[in-house]
Amino acid sequence: MKNFNSSENDLRAIVREEVRAALSPKGRAPQPEAREVLNLEGALRLLDELGVPLTRKTVYNLTTDRAIPYRKNGRRLVFSRRELTAWVDARMVAPSESRKAAALRLAQNANLKR
Repeated sequence: MKNFNSSENDLRAIVREEVRAALSPKGRAPQPEAREVLNLEGALRLLDELGVPLTRKTVYNLTTDRAIPYRKNGRRLVFSRRELTAWVDARMVAPSESRKAAALRLAQNANLKR
């Protein structure tokens, strides 16, 4: 067993350093993950952050057409952060794909004119 002979000032300094280390940004616990279930306003903010700014009316129309992932909680619409992110990713078109589609349309239009 170790013998601890520390003065009161030494103990205060040790405690002060430990408290400072615990309160520093490195010592802080990670922030909790963002909410997984979003209401309509949260979904609109997330979609805007993901580069797909939509209006409330558009989101309502997409839910009516079942074109966007959602659930109903009573009368309220709720959205999953993960499902909305996957939905946005699925809608994104790579530049090479859009070039191929444009070239195909041009070729089809040229064939129609003949």
